[in-house]
Amino acid sequence: MSKLQLFSRTDRLYGLLLYEKETESDVVMDATVTNSAEDISKISAELQKRCLDLGMNGKKALRAALLVEEMGIFIMNRMQKKAYMDVLLRSYENRVEIDFRTIGGEGDPNEDDDADIYENVRILRGIASEIKYDFVMGMNCTEIFLKK
Repeated sequence: MSKLQLFSRTDRLYGLLLYEKETESDVVMDATVTNSAEDISKISAELQKRCLDLGMNGKKALRAALLVEEMGIFIMNRMQKKAYMDVLLRSYENRVEIDFRTIGGEGDPNEDDDADIYENVRILRGIASEIKYDFVMGMNCTEIFLKK
């Protein structure tokens, strides 16, 4: 294992700049937005539309959009100032995967923290099939999975 691979605990990223390994999926959306309520709502609505266009079940498309919105709010509440978040949604045969990347202080949605809005975190955890989190070189990397 090279030294660069030691920085990332996930098998999907490699190298110092966190390049993604090729995967067999359909990229539904790849966007960068500010952590404002308006941008988060817009990206959530656009994601739901794209999921429906791909033929995803309406209920699953709504849940995927809700995951994006709730994670966006989680990130927004943790940032001290206006910042950016990268959102990447991939569709696989049996699951949807949503990746969030932000720069700033650590913020694991799996851990309970007094700074969290508990309803927001509960909704996020309740809808997601699995949530993985890494903090690598000052970047929050959160992977959220939703079974189809």
